[in-house]
Amino acid sequence: MHDMLRHWIRSLRLPQRGRSIWRLTVVICLTACLLIGLTGCIGRISQANRSLPFDPKEVTLAKAGQSVRVLVIGDFGMGNQAQRDVANAIAALHKARPFSFGITVGDNFYEHGVSSVADRKWEARWEKPYGVLGIPFYPTLGNHDYYGDVQAQLDYKSPSDSWRFPARQYVLRSALVDLVAIDTTDPRTEQYAWLDRILSASNARWKIVYGHHPIFSAGTHGDNKEMERELLPVIRGRVALYVAGHDHDLQYLKPVDGTHLIVSGGGGGRLRQLHPDPRALFARTIYGFTTLEIDASRILVEMFDRNGQRIFQTDIFKEPSRSGAEQPTEAEAVAR
Repeated sequence: MHDMLRHWIRSLRLPQRGRSIWRLTVVICLTACLLIGLTGCIGRISQANRSLPFDPKEVTLAKAGQSVRVLVIGDFGMGNQAQRDVANAIAALHKARPFSFGITVGDNFYEHGVSSVADRKWEARWEKPYGVLGIPFYPTLGNHDYYGDVQAQLDYKSPSDSWRFPARQYVLRSALVDLVAIDTTDPRTEQYAWLDRILSASNARWKIVYGHHPIFSAGTHGDNKEMERELLPVIRGRVALYVAGHDHDLQYLKPVDGTHLIVSGGGGGRLRQLHPDPRALFARTIYGFTTLEIDASRILVEMFDRNGQRIFQTDIFKEPSRSGAEQPTEAEAVAR
């Protein structure tokens, strides 16, 4: 690159002093272009996205009977072969053991979310891989979704009725399980106060919280100190599971006061390396997804690779606490 630049400047037949000025000018311009390109890759959150109102919703789950099967996908919206492979593996498993519904843990569309409800990504990266499955999904937002038009994801009307996004924060209610979706990319103070009220008022047998960013992680991004400070005190010992993505891998980490921690970010985004972490009971840099089979006595957690092979499972049970209320136990993880 440097030789090409020098040859081009010489071909201009400028005086020596002129060549130096031109070389400096070109270097500055190339550097500026590089920085602009990197900024585009990193992404920027628009003022419109920063100004979205805090307007949480409640949704009553239909057909939430004695058991529920939940699909978890995260960090998937690439439109690549890995995303298609994971979707095909989900289709095969759904045919054999149907899911009640699915949830997403964000980064639904790379690299910069969607531009509108008419963006072509909807067809290529949502409807084709997931709309055909016959599974209703309840999404959350990731940081890459915030680099596009967040309101478009909230407003989108899926022709397959597979995309059901009531609000940036919401709770799916049933007698068996309450699932609470939070927005970790825009964690306003009122969100955690709202979450605390939701958990306090819940009479469901199980409580699960899900969002994009993990509290602890053996992945590239590592632990999130802000979430450890703001979110963990609200959920520890009060919910059975916190499910996240962001790191492009599959992880099951040591429970904190009975609250189990899962990272399910292998839906299609480019894989990243793990690092040694004493909290990680299972961690694999791999494309895949997670399933939660919930009944009155346990939650069966399973993780599958892009070929539909089960690579991990663990059970979460309930046991009486000193206060008389039942709490999830710290189940032993078993990799398969």
